[in-house]
Order: sequence, then structure tokens, then C-alpha cells
Amino acid sequence: VNESKTLVFLSKPLFKPPRYSDTFELTKYLSESINQIVIMKRRILLSMAGKYLPAIAFALLFCLPVFAQTPSLIKGTLTDSVSAQPIPGVSVKIAGSNAGTLTDQQGYFSITANKGATLVFRYIGYNEKHVIVGDNTTINIKLSESAQGLKEVVVLAYGSQRKGDITSAVSSIDLSKSQGIPAANIGRLLQGQAPGVVVKQTTGQPGQELQVEIRGNSSLGANSDPLYVVDGFPVGTSVGTALNANDIESISILKDAASTSVYGSRGANGVVLITTKNGKKDGSTLIVTTNNGFANVPDSRRVKVLDGREFAQFQKDVFSNKIRYFQNKEPSLAEIPADFRYPEQTMVSTDWYKEILHQNAALSDYNISLTHGSEKASSYISTGYLDQQGSLINTGFNRVTARANLDGRPNKYIDLGLHLSGAYSWAKNADAIAGGFGSNVVDQALLMDPREPVYNADGSYNNYIGGHDNIFGFPNPVQRLNEEQHREYKVA
Repeated sequence: VNESKTLVFLSKPLFKPPRYSDTFELTKYLSESINQIVIMKRRILLSMAGKYLPAIAFALLFCLPVFAQTPSLIKGTLTDSVSAQPIPGVSVKIAGSNAGTLTDQQGYFSITANKGATLVFRYIGYNEKHVIVGDNTTINIKLSESAQGLKEVVVLAYGSQRKGDITSAVSSIDLSKSQGIPAANIGRLLQGQAPGVVVKQTTGQPGQELQVEIRGNSSLGANSDPLYVVDGFPVGTSVGTALNANDIESISILKDAASTSVYGSRGANGVVLITTKNGKKDGSTLIVTTNNGFANVPDSRRVKVLDGREFAQFQKDVFSNKIRYFQNKEPSLAEIPADFRYPEQTMVSTDWYKEILHQNAALSDYNISLTHGSEKASSYISTGYLDQQGSLINTGFNRVTARANLDGRPNKYIDLGLHLSGAYSWAKNADAIAGGFGSNVVDQALLMDPREPVYNADGSYNNYIGGHDNIFGFPNPVQRLNEEQHREYKVA
């Protein structure tokens, strides 16, 4: 009966039922019809579900985070890794979002973040740090100082200034290019390091100060050396060899009137600002450096001179040509001086220029420095020894330096500083005057007779070497370098 009621609700018959005479056949027919209606209902429901499925999924997408996790309040403090002092104004940001905050005067911060989020801590002058949020809601961070950007700060007459803000003619020397190069004077550090700065070597003697010109020579007779200022104190137009290059932190060169005006007429030739090293706020550090090397005059830079036989042949040709030119005849062997008649029989050949040169002049530089620093005080103590042999035999330069830079800051209003330095140097250099011609020892070596030996047969010096027509009347240059030394001692 119920099955027949189901057919009554259909507004339109699905098909026209046939006539049945048997009750069993009618029941079978009704059962098959009901199964077809159930299948069609299921198809209608599936069709409706497919139509509204995207809207349902989109609604569920926004509902999922609500049930995924609950944000936590993360708090903590930021301090300096060395001084342990709080750092105010540090940027605290959640990576991948715009959420962020800043630390207060006590270095404290608080921010809401989910577990697994990455917190980014940034502050000028410190290395950036990334921390992943875990189960702990309290995070204390220590930031370490960064050395990046220090080269962009230039020391000027009044304090320091960012390089990008400077409008006057100022050059900053990159001392990293000179590391490992022993320098007996400051001029070595300035060679080829700044535009408009010319460094000249006038004597070539070891330990001699180089001549520095900034933007050329402004006078024909007056001194063109710049003013040197060490740690804020003008020391004159020469620092000599008393300052150890290993103790220098930075060098700035002031070139124009706008930057040198504070020094008045003393800065007319430019100003070289030198800042020495100070203690750092990172505990104690002991540094030991050694530099060793050799220097020589390469063969390509040496003057080529005649050997004994070539010199004798040259002199024979000179006298022969004189006779041909003035007497208009061929010279006889008797008219040639006996010293030059038989050049092929010359047995001695001395290269005097080579004899006075060091083949490998040794150079040694040793430095020890101790730095110590804290929030209230810092110190830098160093000592150094330089031993430099000259290009000429038995010449050289030695120097011992010491420095102590002590700085203190009892409070934020008072800064105290004490800088002490000392140097003792001694040099061995050859006499620049020799013979009646007033030439130096190198000129003598180039004019010496190559047929003369350095030593006599008994091992003594061939102490005075004359020549034909008093042309080569010079003392033995090798003997002069070994016995006639000028020693110079300086205390600074």
C-alpha cells in the first residue's frame, strides 16, 4: 500500500503502466519502479552538491586558521653582547608580515606572534639577528656590533663626518691595502693612495722621510710639506720616523681651503690627519705581528757599465781618434798610452756599481700590541722594532717605538685621555761628499776604472785609485762604505 502512495506524489507519470491480471506481477512492477525513483533522487542530490561545493570550500578556508593555533605574547629584552647594556630603539618585526615594534629605553619589547614565526631584530651598527618563536614566550637577545660602514666615516678637523655628507676636498686612506708592508715613515702609507697627493723620495737613504706634496708645489722656494695632526694635536710639517705605522687607525687628507681653514696659514699646503689606535670594548686582545723580506735593485734598473777590456778598448779608440782628428794621420802604437795599448791583455774587470750594492737587503719589522676595554675605560699599549738594511752595503736604519693610549669615561659628561709615545732610532748612511768633484758614492762607483781591483794582493783595500790625466782620482767606494760611515741618532 505504501508503495502505491509513492506513485501518487508524482505530478507526471514516468510511463504508462500496462495492465496485469495477476497480483504477483503487479507487485514486481511496482518494486522496480520504486528503485528507479530512489536512484534519480540520489542523482539530484549529487547535482546540487556539485553546484554549491566551491562556495562551501571557500567558507571553510577562512574558518581553518581560527582553529589552527592561538597567537602568544612574546616579550624580552635586547642588550649589547659586550657591555650588557640595554639597546633602545631596536626594530623587532615578524618576518613576512608588517607586524612589528621597537624596544623601549630599557631594551624591553613585547609582540604577539604565533609559534614557528621568525622574529627579526635590526639596529644600526649591530648585526641583524633572526629568532624562531618556540614554546618559550620570553626571549632575551644579545646583539653584537657590526664593523660595516666604518670606512664611510672620515675624520675631519672638528670630529668626524659621514663620507657622503662631505662637500670639501677630503680623501680617506684605505690602510687595508698597506697591511703587511713595513713602513719606516708615514709617506710610505700615502704613496698612490689618494688623488692629488705626490710622494717623492729625495735621497734613497734608509730611514729618510719622504717629501709629500698635496695638489702640487705652490712655491718655488718655500717649503711645500703639509701640516701633520696626530690625535688632534698639530705636530708641524714633519713627523719624521717616530710614528709606527702599525699604531695608525686612520689617515685623512684635507686638501682645499674649506677643510683646512681651521688651521690657518699652517694648513696652506694641506693637512694630514692621523688617528692612532685605541682600546676596544670587547675585552683584552694581544696581537703579535712580524714582517720579513728582502729588497734589492733589479738588474733591469741597474746602470750598465763597461768591463775591463771594453773600457781599455774604448780609451784606445779615443786616443786614436784624437790623433786622426787633430794631426790628420793614423796613430802609431807608441802614441797610445801604455795602459790602453793592448786591451785584450786586461786581466782585471771590476763592476764597481755592483760591488757597492746589497744583493739582498734584509728587512724585519716586529710589533706587539695589547688592547683592553670596558664600558668605563680602554687602553692600547704597543711596542715595535724595525731593522731595515739599505741598498748600499753597510747602510741601514733601526728604530724602537712605544705607545700607550689610555682613555676613560667616568660618566656620560666627562671623557679623559692620555696618549704617550716615544721612539729611538739610529741610521748608518754614507757620506754624500767625496773627492774633488763633490759627487756621492754612487757617482764614484760609476766613474771608477773597471781595471782596478777592490783589494790589493795582500787583502788590504786598494785605498786610492788614480787614473790617466787625473780623470779617475777617487777613493775606493767600497772602502768608504765600510769605514767612513755617518751615524745619526734620534730620540722623539
